[in-house]
Amino acid sequence: MQEWNVFEDEKIKLLGRSDRNSGGFHMDWTGSGIEFVVRGCFAQVQMTAVNGGKEQWVLFEIDGIPSARFCLQEGTHWYTILNTRKTEQNQDFLTKAKRSIRIYKECQANYGDIDAATSCNRIRIDGELC
Repeated sequence: MQEWNVFEDEKIKLLGRSDRNSGGFHMDWTGSGIEFVVRGCFAQVQMTAVNGGKEQWVLFEIDGIPSARFCLQEGTHWYTILNTRKTEQNQDFLTKAKRSIRIYKECQANYGDIDAATSCNRIRIDGELC
C-alpha cells in the first residue's frame, strides 16, 4: 500500500484553488476536488469535514461514472473509493486496468464559513499512480 499527500505528486490533479502551506487541499467551492489515475484494485482518500454550519457532501466517480455520493462524517476519516480486491473473476485484468478516479465537493460553497469546511488530505492505493 502506497500513500501520498495530495500535494506530493503532480499525477494528482487539484481541481480548484489551493494553498500548499495550509495542510490539506481545502475544497471550499462547489465542484472543487481531486482526480488521479490508478492501476490497482484498492484506493482510499483521507478527508476532513466540519459540519457545524452545513453538511459537506462529496461525489466519488470511477471512470466518469458516479460510484458514491454521501455526506462526510465530522472530523478526519479514510473513505474507500475503489475495492475490487476480493473479486475472484478476472482478478489479473482488474489489477492491470487503469481507473480514473475523481472526488469533488457537491454541496454549496462555504468559503469563509468557519463552521463548514471540507479538505482532502491524503490518498492511498495498492497499485501504481499513473
